[in-house]
Amino acid sequence: MAISNINREKCVQCGMCENFCPMDVIRVDSNKRPEIKYVEDCMLCCLCEVRCPVKAITVSPTKGSKKNLKKTEKRNQGTSL
Repeated sequence: MAISNINREKCVQCGMCENFCPMDVIRVDSNKRPEIKYVEDCMLCCLCEVRCPVKAITVSPTKGSKKNLKKTEKRNQGTSL
């Protein structure tokens, strides 16, 4: 598993995902939008997905890489980071 999507339309920019990620996979940018920075470091705890109050984060069933993440972003253009 790895973080595969953060839905911008659902995200309320609360920062919970960044706060609970023990590996700093998710970082919040200067506009308070979460970004998937280090997908390869994801330790599959799913805390980001579980703690998101609006269920804006999706953890995929297969461990991804930045290359796979880019493919997912293209498929979901406009809804993922």
